[in-house]
Amino acid sequence: PLSTTSFRGFFIPKAWNMAELFIESEYHSIPHQFAEFRVANVDYIIDFSSDNDVIESLFSLDERLEPLLKNRSTYSVKFGVKEYYESTDPSIDLYAPPINHQLKKTDIQHLKEQLETLLYKHYLIYQPECYFFIAERPSLSRMYQKMCDNRHPLMIDFQPIGQLGENSDCFIIKTPNYKE
Repeated sequence: PLSTTSFRGFFIPKAWNMAELFIESEYHSIPHQFAEFRVANVDYIIDFSSDNDVIESLFSLDERLEPLLKNRSTYSVKFGVKEYYESTDPSIDLYAPPINHQLKKTDIQHLKEQLETLLYKHYLIYQPECYFFIAERPSLSRMYQKMCDNRHPLMIDFQPIGQLGENSDCFIIKTPNYKE
């Protein structure tokens, strides 16, 4: 059997196939898919989750969210440093940048491309209508805005909507499955 690591109640196999395989898990009956990837010698985890109750609780952030997301197959997307995800310290900031590591412009571009590629691979497998992101800090907001403004060629048929929420920190990406 594979050895596992724990992430806040999830048991994740340690033998990941880098960015090629989604590990499926459930937490409080909420399905999640995880993938690991590496940028500039930092290991990250991306987390896709599908919870309609959580999505509907976000409608209060911006009146434009409900007509876009209500009754849609939607995944929320988060990513962070793998070390933070695996930490058992309840006070750790999951969305903090890597400690003692300054990403260069080329690293940020690589991170963006990794996120877009994983989003596209997830779409091919799980076929949602849209993805929802909340930027937990300004640098994440800039990253998500770049994903909206300068889409990867794989995602040319996806429609991004940015600058949602009272802090303009919410983003939606409609997939080709999204029908008006």
